[in-house]
Amino acid sequence: MSGIFVLGQVGRQQDRGTWDTLSNVFLTEKLEPVLGNYGYMAGGYDKNHIWRIDFANDTNLCPARSSFELISNGARSVEGLSSKSYGYFSGCNDNPAPDTSRVHRLDYANDTVTAAVRTYLLTSTDTYNTSHNIDYGYFYGGANSSIQRIDFGNDTAIALDRGDLTLARSISMGFGNMAYGYAAGGAPYSSIDRIDFSSDTTNAVAKGNLSTVNYDGGGSSNSAYGYIAGGYGDPAGHISTVDRLDFSSDTTNCVAKGPLSVGKRHIGSTGNSIAGYHGGASPGNSVLERIDYFNDTATAVLKGNISDGTWGCGGTGNRTKGLPELSTNHSEGVPYGYFAGGDEPGVPGQVSKIDRLDYDNDTATCLHKGNMISAVEQCVAWSTLNYFYTTNGTGNKVQRLSYMNDTATASERSSSGISPGQRRFGVQNTNYGYIGGKAAAGTTVERIDFNNDTAGGITKGPLTSGRYAAGGLSNQSYGYICGGTPSKSSIDRIDFSNDTVNAPTIANLPANTNGWSGSSTLAYGYLGGDSSEVYRIDFSTDTTAATPKGPLAGGNGSFAGSTSNDKSYGYWGGGNPGTSKVHRLDFTNDTSTGTEKGPLSAGRRWVWEGASSSKEAVLSGLRSFQYDYTYATPASVTETTQDPGKSQGYLTGGMTWDYSPLNELSISPGYGYFMGGGNPGSISTIDRIDFGNDTADALVKGNLSHISRRIGAFTSLNYGYRCGGYNADTNAAITDIERLDYTNDTGTLGDAGYLTVARHFGAGLSTKDYGYLGGGEDPSSVVTIVDRLDFSTDMTTAVAKGPLTVARKGTGAVMSADYGYWGGGTDPSGVKSTVDRIDFASDTTACVTKGPLTEAKTYVSGTNSADFGYVGGGYQPSSPYPRSTVDKISFTNDTATAVVKGPLTAAKYNGGSTGNQSYGYWGGGATPSLVSTVDRVDYSNDTVAATAKGPLTVAKGEGFAGTSNRALVSQIKLKGLTETLPEIQGPLTSNTTDYGYFGGGGFSSIGSVVDRVDYSNDTATALVRGSLSVVRHQFSATGNESYGYFAGGETPSEVSSVDRFDYSSDSSVMAPKGPLTATWFGTGSAGNSSYGYFAGGDSHPGYRTTVHRIDYSNDLAVALVKGPITSARYHLAATGTPSYGWFGTGGNPSPGPVTTVDRIDYSNDTPTASPRGPLSLARISPGATGNNDFGYWGGGHPGYSTVDRVDYSSDTGTSPTKGPLSVSKGWRAATGNLSHGYWGGGSPGEYSAVDRIQYSSDTATSVVKGPLTLARGALAAASPKANALPQSYTSTVTYSNGTSFGGYLGGGLYRKSNIERMDYSNDGVDPINKANFPRGLQVNNGAVSSLISGYWMGGEAGPSSHQTSTIHRLDYANDTNVMTVGNRIAADDSAGAFGNKNYGYTATGTSMERLDYANDLAGGLERSTGNSSVHERGATAGAGYGYYNNTGSRIVRLDFANDTVAASEKGPLSYAIGQRSTATGNVNYGWYFGSGPTTVNRVDYSNDTATATVRGYLETLNPLSATYASSHGNENYGYVQGYYQPTIQRIDYANDMATAITRGESKAYLGGAMSGGTSCRENSLSLHTIGQTSEQWNTNPIQIIPTFARGYFQGLAPGHPTEAIKRIDYANDTVTAPSRGTLSPGTWNNTATGNENFGYFAQPAATTTRLDYSNDTALTVAKGSFTSGQTGQFGAAATSDYGYWAGGATPSAPSGTTFVSRLDFSDDTTNTVAKGPLTVAKRMVRGVGNQSYGYFAGNYPAGSEIQRLDYSSDTTTCTVRAVLDRREMGATGNADYGYFGGGDPAKSLVERLDYSSDTTALAPKSPLNFSRHNLGAAGNINHGYFVGGEPGPHPYHSVVERIDFANDSATPVVKGSLDAPASYVAACSGGSNALPQVPMTF
Repeated sequence: MSGIFVLGQVGRQQDRGTWDTLSNVFLTEKLEPVLGNYGYMAGGYDKNHIWRIDFANDTNLCPARSSFELISNGARSVEGLSSKSYGYFSGCNDNPAPDTSRVHRLDYANDTVTAAVRTYLLTSTDTYNTSHNIDYGYFYGGANSSIQRIDFGNDTAIALDRGDLTLARSISMGFGNMAYGYAAGGAPYSSIDRIDFSSDTTNAVAKGNLSTVNYDGGGSSNSAYGYIAGGYGDPAGHISTVDRLDFSSDTTNCVAKGPLSVGKRHIGSTGNSIAGYHGGASPGNSVLERIDYFNDTATAVLKGNISDGTWGCGGTGNRTKGLPELSTNHSEGVPYGYFAGGDEPGVPGQVSKIDRLDYDNDTATCLHKGNMISAVEQCVAWSTLNYFYTTNGTGNKVQRLSYMNDTATASERSSSGISPGQRRFGVQNTNYGYIGGKAAAGTTVERIDFNNDTAGGITKGPLTSGRYAAGGLSNQSYGYICGGTPSKSSIDRIDFSNDTVNAPTIANLPANTNGWSGSSTLAYGYLGGDSSEVYRIDFSTDTTAATPKGPLAGGNGSFAGSTSNDKSYGYWGGGNPGTSKVHRLDFTNDTSTGTEKGPLSAGRRWVWEGASSSKEAVLSGLRSFQYDYTYATPASVTETTQDPGKSQGYLTGGMTWDYSPLNELSISPGYGYFMGGGNPGSISTIDRIDFGNDTADALVKGNLSHISRRIGAFTSLNYGYRCGGYNADTNAAITDIERLDYTNDTGTLGDAGYLTVARHFGAGLSTKDYGYLGGGEDPSSVVTIVDRLDFSTDMTTAVAKGPLTVARKGTGAVMSADYGYWGGGTDPSGVKSTVDRIDFASDTTACVTKGPLTEAKTYVSGTNSADFGYVGGGYQPSSPYPRSTVDKISFTNDTATAVVKGPLTAAKYNGGSTGNQSYGYWGGGATPSLVSTVDRVDYSNDTVAATAKGPLTVAKGEGFAGTSNRALVSQIKLKGLTETLPEIQGPLTSNTTDYGYFGGGGFSSIGSVVDRVDYSNDTATALVRGSLSVVRHQFSATGNESYGYFAGGETPSEVSSVDRFDYSSDSSVMAPKGPLTATWFGTGSAGNSSYGYFAGGDSHPGYRTTVHRIDYSNDLAVALVKGPITSARYHLAATGTPSYGWFGTGGNPSPGPVTTVDRIDYSNDTPTASPRGPLSLARISPGATGNNDFGYWGGGHPGYSTVDRVDYSSDTGTSPTKGPLSVSKGWRAATGNLSHGYWGGGSPGEYSAVDRIQYSSDTATSVVKGPLTLARGALAAASPKANALPQSYTSTVTYSNGTSFGGYLGGGLYRKSNIERMDYSNDGVDPINKANFPRGLQVNNGAVSSLISGYWMGGEAGPSSHQTSTIHRLDYANDTNVMTVGNRIAADDSAGAFGNKNYGYTATGTSMERLDYANDLAGGLERSTGNSSVHERGATAGAGYGYYNNTGSRIVRLDFANDTVAASEKGPLSYAIGQRSTATGNVNYGWYFGSGPTTVNRVDYSNDTATATVRGYLETLNPLSATYASSHGNENYGYVQGYYQPTIQRIDYANDMATAITRGESKAYLGGAMSGGTSCRENSLSLHTIGQTSEQWNTNPIQIIPTFARGYFQGLAPGHPTEAIKRIDYANDTVTAPSRGTLSPGTWNNTATGNENFGYFAQPAATTTRLDYSNDTALTVAKGSFTSGQTGQFGAAATSDYGYWAGGATPSAPSGTTFVSRLDFSDDTTNTVAKGPLTVAKRMVRGVGNQSYGYFAGNYPAGSEIQRLDYSSDTTTCTVRAVLDRREMGATGNADYGYFGGGDPAKSLVERLDYSSDTTALAPKSPLNFSRHNLGAAGNINHGYFVGGEPGPHPYHSVVERIDFANDSATPVVKGSLDAPASYVAACSGGSNALPQVPMTF
């Protein structure tokens, strides 16, 4: 019950919406923007230039940047393609001596350099076209049909021939995305071919067609569409048409878009994700035309000109043809290091040079790039993402050089901002640079603000002692000043977060240093200097002495410059007496000798500092990006400066990478606070300890308002709360709560709320939303009270929850994600060991007893990690009285007795405790004398004694409290805190109702009543809600998220009817739907979001195998027959997931009840169901329900209480029994949610109670809940939470600046100018005025909203009445200011408006116009005509369509995707609305109202041809009060304010049959009559502004297990199919491994390896076969063969790109070979190629490795040394490393270590190879539990699994043992097993060999 997929009680988390889906758990790769925002045009009929287009400034003249090598007369017919960093051009036909096979490369980072010839194509032609993906570029077409590929990673290699086009396409046009390339047209064709990049040796296939024969046009594309612009056709001539191909439907012909301004050909094309640029054409050879992909029906826009005009050119860029604009490089910034200034030997004085070191080619001589303003030495240097900063040597100026223009002279930023001085140091973080020290041994430190770099330095610090010539090291939190003169070895540390205090001396170097300089990663700092020595400081333990590393290959001399890239290397360049050498140290292997690189452009000393934008310490806090991959509009990209404590804005859809507050808690240590206490009198001060520097003395921070002790505390993200206590001034218990602001912790605490009862000695714990204080002592007694404080309203009095099971005080409190625990304590009867647990999801329920602690004790205190609680210290009234033990509570097994850990450094009690994600801290306490010690327990090694830290400022005890928001570590994985934005406040709200419904039933009296069970309050009697349309029993029910379907049954006669129950309106009579094909009863039913399945049953005269399927989208139709199930039976029961339904039990008179379980595959539901199971017990009429992982069948006739559980992942075995239910009955109905199952009713003896089973503890007897309102059996049940139906959630959202996402109402009758805002989170408060229009405006519902702004479209302006076309915009983030933007097509005073996230629509008369929010200065654009009057009418919108009340009762719909077509009539409303109407809506419905009746009409977008339904009523004074009404709303409510009254009416969308209720009052004239209301949460906008989209909030109905979280194993299994491949899911590794795919029959003694996507099994036939992890039940596919003839018994390892098999036997060398064979995974049908070889022939080899090296071990027939293959040089003979004297073992590992377990002779030994020191003897680790050889092993970065094998020779093992790499000294844990014993086991995993993956906790 631990791990990333099972965090505590998973079912409960899913039900609450706190379960993380795959998409938000594993999107951890850091995405970064591709360098530059440019496109390029190249060549032409008389040109040799390459021009650059600045997309951000595309109206400017495009300058020539470069030219082609070897071209003199013009490079016509050029075609271009691109990688991330380079552009490639071919077809450069240089008359009169063309060679069009050349491929020239342009370096984007240095695009003024001539594009040199890089490689060659196989053939020459000048009519190629191109496409590309991340890795490869493709040239095709021309005089033949061939396709040629160049490899960007190896771009000097000659192009390879791949597949062929369907025909030769001369002068064709190319475009594509990352998956496919397309060749379009060509003389004389209109067809289009598609090239599949993933299978590019296969010939292209024909797809759709262009609109006409076309060639010589231009091609551009983004990820969704391809565009062909212009061209030439016969007989059309020059073409202006723009053809668009939809990649998602590419067999469909292109549709005409655009056009270009004129017809043209010979076009060059480039672009980015939002626009294509086409130019260099004939005619109009210089002009560029831009096609906006999101407005592609418009005529192309003329932009800038190519500086000297051309035609026949080619275009490219690193944002073209679907290339991602975010890159997954692990490093940000330019890949260069810079060294500035210094002295050159032989050159008088200093130099101004700035040298650049290329990290990707660091053996090359550094290039002299820019210059400083003057020649200087002893420069200090810093770097930001974009700039290199340096000082003017010993002077007082700061200079800056842009990395984007690094050949320029640096610019002066501050002329006198810093103190002059010699030999100064420099340190920095993301935002600031620090400089200090000088020849006078100064202590001054000054700070430069990079964001305000003209302001000069500000004095900070100072240092502890004066020094100069010191070295500087940095991470994001601290700067380290190391050594220096005079005679310094000390290290001073500057705390960047508190940089005005003295920098303390924290440690020492091994020796004095002078003139050394440093390189840093986030984890370590490296100092190097005038010798080859390097000293390393470990930032995590920076108070310990630095340690020698390296050394460098040679000394640079003192006063060298130093820099580093991300995490890989540090560089030292130059130095005394003037060397040019550059030395590199490998950070990942820092004990090895460094290597010489470079050199600098000349010898130099006094360089002193280097810098780089790739430094990890610089990059770690630089920027985060939000990006919408699907709709990449300019407004969708938001770039913000990284600040972990602040939010980022709003989410525009797609993906986001950001630190939320709790993410920040998980990456920074933070602080702990100890409040109050006694010494011996009460104390009011608060001590703070720095978790990042916990050996330092605590600091006094704020003060309590009371001098108090015996207090309790809990924490939110932002505040720590002191709760109750004992006031020494009044000698009384305290009732109030006060609050510590973590961001301002020096003041007196502020007031918060109150406890329900004054008390002291209570203990507190928290969730992200609430604080809980449990127990304590009030003035007269010890209490059981649990008080809960809501952090969102923390000034109020807490509410009573719980209570505890027993009264107690002095207890310790800890919390998991789902539960809070109080352990120990005392009351007058004695000391307790009891542990009480409160369920956060149901905290009104009394606590339950768990645990207990290891002994009874009181005055304890507790803290916790994510998975365990720790209760430490305490007092026991028997000797020894104080306790030092720490009790550890496992949250996943909390019924077990706690285990002893620790101990603390001393026995003590009455102290305080707190902690972060890594450590727990216990401060102070009584021994019995008071102490100030702080004890730290390491959660990762909690069996060792605590270490002393701190201390506190004073010894204290008597019940003080510790707190820290880092203690919320157990909450980090909660939905709403990790991958969602920090603006989300409060709990998430489910978009489906949290109820179960039990309908009909009964034998003595058949009923129609539907009872509703409230899952959140399930002890209450169910409520009667709606009813069935007829009475019925012996029937079944299922449904989706919106409706339940109850079908068939007896009334008592048999019926075929189907009733539909609307969960959102559950008080009504069900609506008849269906029916089934005939009368039917006794069915079992299950389903998913789209369909319901009713199987089996009795339809006289006989029992049936029939399966009926109801299509929910067409539920009036007769059900379709599917299936069948395997046997005829009735009274079966069913449950399922969104993919499958399991139908179990049932029977007929012969053979009687059965145990059968049939599984229906919803995706292929016409074949006979697949038999699974069986269940443990034959019976009829049980109830069945389940969650995403398991199905439960409970009860049954004739009288059973048994509960059977089917594991969906392994459903072929006999199901284990769980439960049982509380009573033995049949005829039960069951439903539930993701955490609990509910069984209601039953017979014989009609029964009303409800049994509840908690899935996470399903072995316990069910708990009786309910009851139902009537005792009955043979009923049916359904719920929107059952069958693992997908769940979505919403929450209240605020902007990062605190502005609420509210509703805005502007203008009004008689032309009012005010705009008021309603706060939706507090809608009972009157709206407030925010802004004013420049003049009065009367807009009549003419307001619409984008995601970030509201727009008022035209209207009647004042002060004199006249119509206006002006469009006004209000930005919500700055809602006190109104802007005028574009204009409508025509002035109009009465237009309604609606829209989606990209466009707003409004109309006058018959013309519909559209406003593009991204280009709102352009105003409206006409789209369609006809049906377009929105005159003073209400309008709403769904995700794809807009709806508006045209006239009277008419509803008209506009298709956003086809908005040039006239709107179509839908609806209508239930009555005609006279005069004016208004409307509001959400993503599913629109609510319309107006003059006339006060009823509200609801339009169902999913059934919009139906008449709108009448819902509730407005609360009005007059029937005409809605005549001039306006409205706005969010996802849950609509707000209407009308003419005759100021009150605002709120419609509850979830309960819209009710009369609207009054909220606040508007201050607008006459309540806001004839105004316009809008909100960024109305209609479909809530999908994009509320957290994440509904899809992203899904609770993952089908849990996908990533490939690095599963392993595959195959071996010889006598009596079983040898070819079967077994899969172990690492997150569920205690179950028997199921069979997945298969190899060729009879194969064994295989060897396997693979990459992230596929596993490859090498077979004795010298062939490989591939397992597709994404379809792992399929037969493996034969791939390449071994050219070496190797037939087995070899070892295997792999990178992401290649697999390597080493050693093994061949027919000619049965004893072994030295062969190493490599298989190219990207071309895996090709046979292997020879690599290596090994140094000695061997077989029975095993392989392991990381992504840099492969290691092959085995001693048969000779050679016990491990052989290492260097993947970067894999043709080199392997090198001999450490010794391992055995064979036939299992081998796996992670990035740092390899583990070898077992082996021949049969051993249990496990040994570890350290890759960083691989010649050192292997380290023995804890042995396996079973001795064996011929076993297999695989794993991921966390764990290794050793599987099967034999002790020799028989029997074979099926055992699975797991080694925890983080704790590899512990005995391996026996997990599940294979389903059959196996030996000669082959193993592979997407997580082995350190393949790319994210850390996981299982």
